[in-house]
Amino acid sequence: MATILNAVVVNGRAVGQPIDLDAPEITARFLDPDGNAIGLYQEPVVSQPG
Repeated sequence: MATILNAVVVNGRAVGQPIDLDAPEITARFLDPDGNAIGLYQEPVVSQPG
């Protein structure tokens, strides 16, 4: 997620919400050229018992 958000910034877009741990999900938002918020979502990693 950090790599993607960094690429967004490098390409001139603004971060609307930095990476946030909205437990248990990981989310972030950036703004497109028109100012619309676009969300990024990463599913939580579920460890397997054993």
